[in-house]
Amino acid sequence: MSRKSQKPTHFLLTANNLLNGDVVFWGDKAAWTQNFADALVMSDETAEKELLEIGQKEENENIVVGAYIVPLIQEQDGQYKPVELRELRRCEGPSILDHIKAGHVA
Repeated sequence: MSRKSQKPTHFLLTANNLLNGDVVFWGDKAAWTQNFADALVMSDETAEKELLEIGQKEENENIVVGAYIVPLIQEQDGQYKPVELRELRRCEGPSILDHIKAGHVA
């Protein structure tokens, strides 16, 4: 079954760091992290609203920009994966890294 056909059961908060544009995730230590594995993953609507409030507060303090919730599914191995391709790429890191590893970028 494809990810898009599965109903999201979990979510996390993501944004871009205002200073350097890096993708960041709200972490389990109540701070932004660049590591998807350290993101705070939630499953109830009350927590989702609280995360959105955190994102808005962080935007108002000019720490991040474009904060939003990413819907996730839990794979059979227990790992969380985004439902949409855009978020999957954000969580995996810059796609230019794939080109560098393949030797397409000097």
